[in-house]
Amino acid sequence: MTCPQPEDRERACARSESGHILGTVSDPEPHEPPATAGIDADRDDLAPLITGVKAVLRSGGLPIRPTTAPEALLELDGVTARSVRPDDRLSRVDALDRLLHRELKQLGLSEWRSAAGALFGIGRSSGTLTDRRHLAAGRLSYEIDHFRKRIEPKIVEQLAWQLERDSLQYVRRRHDGRPLTASGDTPTISLEHIESADEAEREALTSEVWAGVYALRAALIRREVAAGDPDRAEEHQRSAERARWRLGELLVVLDQFFDRYGSEILHGAAGFNAEGLIRLAGWTGEVSVEEATELRWRVTRMRE
Repeated sequence: MTCPQPEDRERACARSESGHILGTVSDPEPHEPPATAGIDADRDDLAPLITGVKAVLRSGGLPIRPTTAPEALLELDGVTARSVRPDDRLSRVDALDRLLHRELKQLGLSEWRSAAGALFGIGRSSGTLTDRRHLAAGRLSYEIDHFRKRIEPKIVEQLAWQLERDSLQYVRRRHDGRPLTASGDTPTISLEHIESADEAEREALTSEVWAGVYALRAALIRREVAAGDPDRAEEHQRSAERARWRLGELLVVLDQFFDRYGSEILHGAAGFNAEGLIRLAGWTGEVSVEEATELRWRVTRMRE
């Protein structure tokens, strides 16, 4: 049997191994965009990111393994800004993993989102790249070779572009050694804060961030004032537990802000990253990636 000769010939042939008999396909064919959606950057500029995304794909997909996480992706401004500890590589691996999950769920090639998620292993505990390609190709009713040669490169390029675009929204932090101090006038609600829904939500979320900073500070004050007093040992323990909980709440709302708005938290003339805000509140202990993840999970679960 020969394949049809019109422009659909290649796509029809590609389906011949996926269960469709040529000439009897009744279900609508998935749309194949002619080019990657929304890309207006030079392909050469994206080359390091494309290579990085391919490395993630070939080393097991998601979640990212710290030993194989591509440096080109870990150094993105958007990844650094989302890290609890930007100087800690594991913290940046965690931030990159969360960012990739988000960008895949919001892939510009919307008709391919499900396939892209399968390709990178979202929702799967294991599987080789070939296994993931089979699953992804099946979701689009394509034969695996056609998917690998024609579809997969477009998904990779789109994801690389989205990572680049995300980082363009961030300003690299400067480390000048000066202590972080808050500045600015007493906050008020003016027309500019509520004239648009997006601006109002940003202002509200910013307020929740600062509320979290002060809630953490209050718990730390109560913890420290009871420290070293045998008669207040129970009070000290309760305050210490409350401080860790407040830290978790602050991390969750910081994630929401950075994921949505892609910039530092601004207060007056000062800009603060996640770690800076935690230190500003008075937290002096170390926060490992594992602890931060556990705290986020506990807070999120309690809010469900």
